[in-house]
Amino acid sequence: MRARDKGERIGGEELHSRLWRGREQIRGRKREKEERGGREREGEGKGRLSHVLGIKPKRGDPTFEEWDKDDSMIMSWLWDSMNLAVSDTHMFLTIAKEIWDSICRTYSKACDAAQVYEIKVKTSATKQGSRTVTECANSLKNLWQELDHYRVSEMKCLKDTAILKNFIEKDRVYDFLAGLNPEFDQVRVQILGKEETISLIRVEES
Repeated sequence: MRARDKGERIGGEELHSRLWRGREQIRGRKREKEERGGREREGEGKGRLSHVLGIKPKRGDPTFEEWDKDDSMIMSWLWDSMNLAVSDTHMFLTIAKEIWDSICRTYSKACDAAQVYEIKVKTSATKQGSRTVTECANSLKNLWQELDHYRVSEMKCLKDTAILKNFIEKDRVYDFLAGLNPEFDQVRVQILGKEETISLIRVEES
């Protein structure tokens, strides 16, 4: 199960914007790499993607000094694009790839959580209305598939996997039943009254 950020209402976009705003707040900060001339070269941008991919020459290589200047400049770009509070936590990393990897680890997880939250909100708000039972179920299944993509759980043994799968199945049956129209109240009571919660497929057939 995994997620993408969507809007400020759930915090995902805010997390991203904190990463890319605040340029004026940290201009003028003294940085070790800038003192080494990191801002002197603007260049044409050749091979700069290699800096976030971790492709670099070894020390002693004739191209290392050139690469190091480019890396210093890219580090400065990354720092300048951050909110002050965010940049402080990345100030002592030594190469651009370290900064980039740290950003990806921090914000991809936060955005995943935001997207999971949004999908859960949509799931809870899904009602049958004028749709058929099957159409309502299909709508929920689409949301659940998206949820499964963003929210992944790694189990240590097959028994735990089976327990988790059963728990998720029950939870989804409850979501489905909660969205049905009032005329299905009797069916809902019958299903919930069973000793074991049946699968969603069997619920649809009921």
